[in-house]
Amino acid sequence: MEYPGEAQPHTNSTVITSDTYSRKRPSDDDDDFVNPPPVTMPIQKIVKKQTRIEKPRNVENSLRCLNTRFPPEHITKTMTLLNKDQQRCVQSIGFGSALNMQLEKLPRRICYWVVENYNPTSNSIHVQDQRLLVTRERVHEVYGIPMGDLPMSNPSKANSENKVVKLWKSQFPKTIKRIRLTHVIDMIVKDTNAGPFFIMNFLVLFVSVMIEYSTMWTVTTTKHLIGLAK
Repeated sequence: MEYPGEAQPHTNSTVITSDTYSRKRPSDDDDDFVNPPPVTMPIQKIVKKQTRIEKPRNVENSLRCLNTRFPPEHITKTMTLLNKDQQRCVQSIGFGSALNMQLEKLPRRICYWVVENYNPTSNSIHVQDQRLLVTRERVHEVYGIPMGDLPMSNPSKANSENKVVKLWKSQFPKTIKRIRLTHVIDMIVKDTNAGPFFIMNFLVLFVSVMIEYSTMWTVTTTKHLIGLAK
């Protein structure tokens, strides 16, 4: 039974803060001279994890693609800038079909499909249950480029010390360390007389776009190109 004025015994209490729990010791501690710090316990903050809701993928857009550095539009647009003398020069070396080329872009999915279905051993493309042989005659029929006696298999980069390579590079300013396709196109358009450099630059343009393009945005100078330029 409780009586008025009678002191009630002290009880332990817990104070909750934003960062810690602070547990106080009883006030009637035997040792009145010791005041230890409160015992604290860290509170673990609950963070809601945001889940990303993925939208359904478009199957058509998820198909694999193959990008090309130099689309054919580099040739088609350059051909429209040539004068009569330059056009006659292109025809004289057997590339007259390039003057009427209307192909500007290569569909990236078709490019990947061709590479995926190409068999280098048989030099053929698998189309369903059939096999389409890739021959020089068919390449000539499609692109209209000349069929010479110089093989184009396994081209390798020409030696920079080659006389023809040095002569070709001499037309560019020495400040240009890497010759890009835009540099070559500028030289083609400026050479209105269609001299020897015009032929070399046109071959560099055609080979870089249609035969063996570089992965560094620079033009291709292969040993086969040196043979064509002689």
